[in-house]
Amino acid sequence: MIEKNIKPCLGCYSISKQFCTFPCKQKDDMEEIYEILLTANGFIFASPSYWFSPPGIMKNFIDRLTSLEVNGFLLEEKVFASISVAEESGGEEVSHYLASTMNEMGCILAPFSTFFINVHGRGSWAPKELETMGRNLVRMARAIKEKKINLI
Repeated sequence: MIEKNIKPCLGCYSISKQFCTFPCKQKDDMEEIYEILLTANGFIFASPSYWFSPPGIMKNFIDRLTSLEVNGFLLEEKVFASISVAEESGGEEVSHYLASTMNEMGCILAPFSTFFINVHGRGSWAPKELETMGRNLVRMARAIKEKKINLI
């Protein structure tokens, strides 16, 4: 994402809900990203932890998703998971922040959907848990698409 031009949110919603439109008035690489998100059945957001928060570009990205939420919960029923890494601590906070934000936007959290790791962590559990996360996300997205899970 760092190579993408993602401008900050203009805050249209804070003035009035009707001013927050989709597509967003702000023109940048989010137009391309919106299309990817809208056609996906599920997705994983990954972010480092910068002082217990996602970095600025990730926060800009999340803020810019407001237009999708305000204009009909356009991400509703998309399956979501998050991954965060931290040098020392903060990964749990970032991963849970991403999950709770996307849940508020109508996304469905797959089991084991908030993964975080200290970059100096040792052991063999991380690859197995990431594999489980991915498998759960795909299974859940397929079940929703095939109407094996009724969400209403």
